[in-house]
Formats: sequence, structure tokens, C-alpha cells
Amino acid sequence: MQRLEAEGRLDLELGLDPQARLLADLRAQEPPGGVLATALGIPQAPADLTLRLDGPASGADLRARAAFGELAGFNAEGRVALDAAGGGALTLAGHLDAPANLAPEPVRAIDFTLGAKLPAGGQPELENLRLSARAGEITARGSLALLEAEARIANSAELAPLVPEIIGWEGITLTARVEDGERIQAQLRPRGLRGPDPMGAVLGPNPEADYRGTAFRIDSLEVRGQGARLHVEGSGWDVLDLTARLDVPELKAIRPELSGPIAVDARVTGPAADPAIALKAASPGLFVAGRRVESPELVAEIPSVSGMAGTLRLTGRAEGQPIALALRAAQEGDLVRLAEGDITFGPIRGRGRHAEHRHHPVRRHRHHRRREPRAALRAGWPAGGRAAARRGEAGADPRGPPEHRRPHRGAECRGRRPALQRQRPGEGHRCRLRLEHPRRAAPGQCRGPRPLQPQ
Repeated sequence: MQRLEAEGRLDLELGLDPQARLLADLRAQEPPGGVLATALGIPQAPADLTLRLDGPASGADLRARAAFGELAGFNAEGRVALDAAGGGALTLAGHLDAPANLAPEPVRAIDFTLGAKLPAGGQPELENLRLSARAGEITARGSLALLEAEARIANSAELAPLVPEIIGWEGITLTARVEDGERIQAQLRPRGLRGPDPMGAVLGPNPEADYRGTAFRIDSLEVRGQGARLHVEGSGWDVLDLTARLDVPELKAIRPELSGPIAVDARVTGPAADPAIALKAASPGLFVAGRRVESPELVAEIPSVSGMAGTLRLTGRAEGQPIALALRAAQEGDLVRLAEGDITFGPIRGRGRHAEHRHHPVRRHRHHRRREPRAALRAGWPAGGRAAARRGEAGADPRGPPEHRRPHRGAECRGRRPALQRQRPGEGHRCRLRLEHPRRAAPGQCRGPRPLQPQ
């Protein structure tokens, strides 16, 4: 066979008789720019391929060679056998030099051996497979009923172009069993693992990972390190339903200013492109910068990752006082705003919310849409009593359009020692104060254009 539009030639002689002799003689040649070299991404290389099979059907010798100049090459020798019933066998050993554009340096030069057979009317069996390169070695054997494989990855220094300098290992071993072409059991065992904290402190030098499941379902995934343990199970591909639990017996391994155990539970559900996430972190007690926090619990819920909104709740006790924090964020267009927030520390309570108001006009004013932040602070002691203050600015008409209105800020105090909280100093403020005391029911009011001074 010869190309008409360009130089190139292919010669083939073929004669396969399973009861007598096997003969195949192939020769292909192309100059630079040929079909074969172009398909490999090296069009500048010439191509020269030869394959010869010759011998009795019970065992014919096979030799194959391919050369693409100095850019790629392949050499192999082996034996092919066929039987009259339709079965066959193949053994092959050789070397492959892959093109630089298809394989990085650590896996470019590969030595290989292969042994396989196909019983008549049966399933193919892989008697042995070995791939060896500078990066490591892969071995496999078995059938569709049970396939066993092992990969040994060399020291990370051998993979320097592929592995960042901040992480490394002395070696990694991966073993796997695949039953019925579906069920998978795998174990990952790094040795001498190193990396930046907190990863290095959490995993340690010899972490372990075990997997059971299929390509679409995780029956069990466990990662055990010197500073943490992770368990994951569930299903997912296009739609996710995953649960995970992370146990950290000592947080100091992650952050030096923290101390104590913590457990984090997570669930991921919904479309893989935009899942919902729910988190819960709890501990019997932590030390934060040397201060004891009892029974802290953090709960966070995100209805969708793309929505960038959700809720967060924190509870616990610190310095003998209950603490609580509740936040709710909502998305408005391209912005994410704090829609509502509540904080409690002992007797002190704070609340903040971002409210959207629609202004109704007076006479000829048009409708105005206004977002106005509001906040309130409550502080108290065990006994009653109340002081409240509301501040506006002189000349501000609350009924006018938004450009004539200014935000009001206020504070409240409860207790035996009523006192007005500190306000921001300014000029021309109006103050309205109502003071109530549990032992004196004599309210008072004051008005005037006097500025509020810090107390």
C-alpha cells in the first residue's frame, strides 16, 4: 500500500492458521509530517514500524519495533499461541520511550512485561502485568471476577517536576482488589510523608487510608493520621449524598493557641455542581488562648454552594457564662449580606439585622427603596431596671425621602445600676432618655440639641 498524495508505504503479509502456522509481516514507513507521527503529536519525526509473527500455532515468535527518530520508540518480543477451539495466549516484554508531549520525564521511559490468555468460551485472564519507570512500578494479575493490583511510587525526589517542593515522601504503596469488575477494596500507605502544617501535623509521617465501595458509592473511606481520623460514606456522581466525620483528639496539633478534642460531622447532598452542606462541630471542652470554653458547639448550614448564604449557630460557656452566636446570611444579587445576627455573652445580648425598607412618599416624593442597618444592644444584671436611648440627628425628617433620613442607633441597659451606653460623639444630636429603676418609678425625659458624650 502506498500513499498517493505524499510519501509513505505500508507492506503487509498475513497468514493465520490456528491448526498449523501463524505468519504476519508488517512494515510501515513515513517521512516527517506523516499520519503516524502527527497522531502522536510529533509531526517533525519520521516513522518506521515493523512487526513480525512467525511460527507454529502452538507458539509463534513475535517481534515488534517502532521508531520516531530520536523522539519516541518501542521494542518488544514475545510469543503468541492459538488453539483450534478458539482460545489463545500472549506473552510480551519490552521497552517504551514515550513522546515528551505525552508523558513527563519520570514516566517517559517504561519497561513492561505482559502475560495473558483467553480460554475458549471463557473470560480473559491476566497472568501478570508489570510496568516499571523512574516514578515507580505497577503490577497486576487476575480476571474480571477478581483483579488484584499494586502500585509502588518512588521517593518524591524522583518526581520533582510533578510534586511541589513543600510536600514529599519516601515511598507510597497502593494495593487494590476489584471483584466482579465493580466492588473495590483499596489501601494507601505512604511512608515518610512530610508537608506544611497543619497537614503534616495531622497526618504524620505514616498515615493510612482504606477504601471499600464502588466507583459510585463509598461504603467506607477511612483516613487515619497521627493527629486526626476521618470517616466518609455515601453515594455520589451527578447527585451527592455523603456523610463524613472528622475526629481530632488534640487541636494543638493544628493550631498552637487551641487545645482539646473536637469532632466535626458533615453532610453533603444535592447536585454535584451545587450541593448543600451541613456542618456540626462539638467538643466537651476547649482551651482558646489559655481560656476554658465548655461544651462548644458550632452548627452551619449552606443550602447551596453557589448561593453563598446560610446560617451559623455557636453555643457554649466561657468564664462561667453562657455564650451564643447566631448569624444568617442572604444573597442579594452579587452581594452576600448579614441578614440577621444575635450574640449573647452571659447577661449581655446584642442583635443586628439588615432590613430592606420601602419608603412611602409624602406629597410629591417618589417611592424610594432603602436598605437600613439596625442594631440593638441589651446588657443586664440579675435584677431589673431599664434604661433606653435612641439617637437621631437634628434636622432629619423621618418622613422624607432617603436622602433626608439618617440611621438611628440605640442601646438598652437593664440592671440595678442603670447607665447610658457610650454613643459616638457628634454635633446637633437629639436625645430622648427614659430611665426606669425597680425602686423608683419616676420616669424622666430630656430633649435638646446637645451632643451625646462618651461615658
